[in-house]
Amino acid sequence: MIDHLNKSRQTLVLDMSNARRRGEGLVRAKSRVDTGKMKSSVTGTGDLGTDILKISFGWESFNPYYAPFQEFGTRTGITPMMAVLDAFNQVTSELQARIGGR
Repeated sequence: MIDHLNKSRQTLVLDMSNARRRGEGLVRAKSRVDTGKMKSSVTGTGDLGTDILKISFGWESFNPYYAPFQEFGTRTGITPMMAVLDAFNQVTSELQARIGGR
């Protein structure tokens, strides 16, 4: 039984790590390109060694400075791109399908 639980956790950790990388890639793909700074600034983290598994991806706070304005838009003309939200929704659906499919 313990061996099965360890293998299940290992599989879940691998799936979440892959989901983080997939999320980063989706955000990069949807990022607007002028200088390439937004694409190169996409980052992700994973806290997969504790009881509660966590991943994140997107941009660090205001790195680049204009990322939130591009992501959420402005009242004065920048259309929201919602790259992180769209990537989150897609990665979450894919991860739920993998977990539910076992």
